[in-house]
Amino acid sequence: MRPIAHSSTRMSQISAVLTRDEIARGRKEMYYHTPRELESLVNACERDLGDDALWFSPDGYPASLALCIIDAVFSIGVKYVGVVNLVRRYRAYRVGQTGNADADGGLELMGTFEHLDGPEGWAAKLENKQRTSTKSGILKSEAVLREAHILARHGIWTVRDLLAARQAGRLSDIKADWCAVPGQRSAISWSYFLMLARVLPEDDVPRASTDKRPQLGRTSDFDDAVAGVKPDRMIKRYVANAIGVGGAGLSDRKAAALVKAAAGAKGWDVIALDHAIWRFESGRPHELKREDW
Repeated sequence: MRPIAHSSTRMSQISAVLTRDEIARGRKEMYYHTPRELESLVNACERDLGDDALWFSPDGYPASLALCIIDAVFSIGVKYVGVVNLVRRYRAYRVGQTGNADADGGLELMGTFEHLDGPEGWAAKLENKQRTSTKSGILKSEAVLREAHILARHGIWTVRDLLAARQAGRLSDIKADWCAVPGQRSAISWSYFLMLARVLPEDDVPRASTDKRPQLGRTSDFDDAVAGVKPDRMIKRYVANAIGVGGAGLSDRKAAALVKAAAGAKGWDVIALDHAIWRFESGRPHELKREDW
């Protein structure tokens, strides 16, 4: 395990702290956290999660844009076991078509909707009729299809295309369209989509400096502060307990920013840390046993 510098100077450098003048001008405190909060989270991770070399590798679909979209959209606001079951059924359905879900791109995903007569037929066949919202929400299956079409309009048919879009600095435009689909406005599903594809938005555009705190209100800076973290209820509960606040008093983005800052402080992979916290908080094993090596 790599030691962390506990000095207040070091903690200040990796914390996004707002000045009182900025707060007075009405800036949102989505990312605001104190050095003490960051240190508390790091200490909790060291205590609970053990050696990062033993953490389970996070799930993802580095060769399947289709599964990245499905998982990202359907995982919002539900217990993840439902998503696991959906992915299992989609894989079985694709086997029945002599296809391979784990290699499906956007074209193959769209083809499944055509074969099943649209979002309603797709939802019925795969036994998941969840909606993006209980009030006037659309079927999540329809949201999946809309996202697939949006990505296609941007020339994104595969994960490789997505990586190329990142290198070309085009992710922010794609994100804006993704978030326009009902139920995706918070951008949590977008962030998780990138995580599942193993694409982080912090490389989207070149940075002149990495030691400046985010200027709140700029989309790209919001992405930098939370990239690689999906602040679902397990992540938020763990972070809230670690820093001693009630869950209702912790925003999604503050929780995500703290996890990413903790990863930066220790040199941990941020996606691996997110996954380890999620497994620990949900009562699942989060690390390999040394005898399994």
